[in-house]
Amino acid sequence: MSGGTLSEEVIEIARTHAHDHYLSALLAPAAARADLLVLAAFEGELARIPASVTEPMMGEIRLQWWRDQIEDMAPGRVSGHPVADALVDVVSRHGLSRDQIQASIDARSAELGIDDIANLADLQRFCDAADGAAFARRAHVLSAGSETAAVEREPVTPRELISAAGRASGAVRLARAVACRRRLKPMISVSVWTGGPAVATARISDYIVPRQDPLDGDATAARDDVKSGQPPTDGGAGPAPLLRFAADWLAVARTASRRSERTDRLAVLPVALVGPYLRALQGSRQMPQGEADLISPLGRIVRLWWAARTGRY
Repeated sequence: MSGGTLSEEVIEIARTHAHDHYLSALLAPAAARADLLVLAAFEGELARIPASVTEPMMGEIRLQWWRDQIEDMAPGRVSGHPVADALVDVVSRHGLSRDQIQASIDARSAELGIDDIANLADLQRFCDAADGAAFARRAHVLSAGSETAAVEREPVTPRELISAAGRASGAVRLARAVACRRRLKPMISVSVWTGGPAVATARISDYIVPRQDPLDGDATAARDDVKSGQPPTDGGAGPAPLLRFAADWLAVARTASRRSERTDRLAVLPVALVGPYLRALQGSRQMPQGEADLISPLGRIVRLWWAARTGRY
């Protein structure tokens, strides 16, 4: 960041509430690291809202506060909120689209149960606006360099890797939230995705994934689409189950990464954890108490480090 040292409070918010983005920022080139930490802290601020409120409208009030901050954003403006003030600097210097940021905030209403994610098209739109846009902002910062001045630019259509990674990461993030019981209500109705109610004592995979391993190359009906670089289909049985959707888009991201620039591969670095999350959720017979129960701390770091070094997810 220009204009001063990043505050410990911003770093702590990133570390606590957007840990995967926080670790990914630390593995980025030094010139972009501080700005990526600010973006991680912003993701953390959005993520902590549905995780902490007890009423949907309380969460919506907090989301509106962020909408107002983005709307009134101007260089030098001080709100007193460390993340909001740091974000002003990053957005101003990199010319990040405020409209795109607003869309990311709006998408979080689905996690409060205010806006439903009722089908595959809704899920794709949610992932594109939330996780896909977050990866696009990371890519913008990584490609521009932390000291680049810019005028605000219109958001571009996400590159194939960023789009696919955003959909894989967004879907598995929702599954993690449901599994860890962090939402007011499931934002994706179980009956919509499986044709029947969930059983609280059943294996998680019985109602959010098909009985096959979602990482098995022959497990899903959508595999032929993935191999051809196309998005996954419903397989003729209603909307694709949540983790199958994530696994199929992860396959697309892995293919796209082989022909993508290094900055894009670093921008979507958190997608390296989608595979471990899928395996952990597929094998869980009991609801985990928190996300720390899904991947070990050392395994998380090693996986991200290896992906940053090799570009393989």
